[in-house]
Amino acid sequence: MTKRICACMLLMLVAIGANLGFLNWKNMEHRERMNRIEIVYGMRDQMLYQGVNQVAQRLEQHENWLPRLVAEKMPSVVAIHMEHATQVDFRTGKLAVASATGLVLDDQGAILTAAHVIDQGWEKQARRLWVEFADGTEREVLRIAHTQGRDPDIGVLWIDPNELDLQPVALDLEVKVVAGDRAVVIGSPMDLDHTVTVGVVSAMRDIHNLMGPTYLHVQVDAPINGGNSGGPVFNARGELIGVVSWSHQANSLSFLVSLPEVGRGLGSLCEPIDVVLHGEQE
Repeated sequence: MTKRICACMLLMLVAIGANLGFLNWKNMEHRERMNRIEIVYGMRDQMLYQGVNQVAQRLEQHENWLPRLVAEKMPSVVAIHMEHATQVDFRTGKLAVASATGLVLDDQGAILTAAHVIDQGWEKQARRLWVEFADGTEREVLRIAHTQGRDPDIGVLWIDPNELDLQPVALDLEVKVVAGDRAVVIGSPMDLDHTVTVGVVSAMRDIHNLMGPTYLHVQVDAPINGGNSGGPVFNARGELIGVVSWSHQANSLSFLVSLPEVGRGLGSLCEPIDVVLHGEQE
């Protein structure tokens, strides 16, 4: 009897041990399955987080494109000033100052502007002719050159580049410009140096130049006023799309010399001449 009892107890212990082992194996299998699930979902969560983070970064970059573009291009834009030798501004009682805009063309001191800015005998009427950078640095204009008859309306002036950290803007004559592109203007309208205005490209138009033949203009709706002449206009990618030539302010119509015409103008400049200011002439 005792032997049977012992045998039964042994069998029970074996059965219990087997069940416990089976349950432990099942528990381990469950844990492994849960771990795998956690890993899979963890990876998915991480990928989802990365995706959301990338989208957020792109949205932030999109929202901040304009301040970044302006900060990048502003050091390359100059205000061009001419202090008249004899004319007085009735508002201030001081000698009159006319303003325009230019863009650093190379590190040797060449500044791109409009022909009509420098082909009006400014230097013969001026007591002083100089450029001013966004940080307040000033340099006198030493030489000027422009296209014949403002065809196209492109001019260049030169300053002393010594001790200046000039930041030229690349001229990509193949840049594609289409209606709807952003148009970011930096210039000196109404003597307000380094002013930013924004619009869009309205159209590309062949327009008859009042001083010459027909050539390609970029029409924009960005506000442009006296003093913007010769200044740069950029698209949202920071590419130069044209140089301000003229505007019909009453109808918010403004026109730029297109990049192909800028290239043509730079290739057909008159011989540069030294600036001789009023009072320095023989």
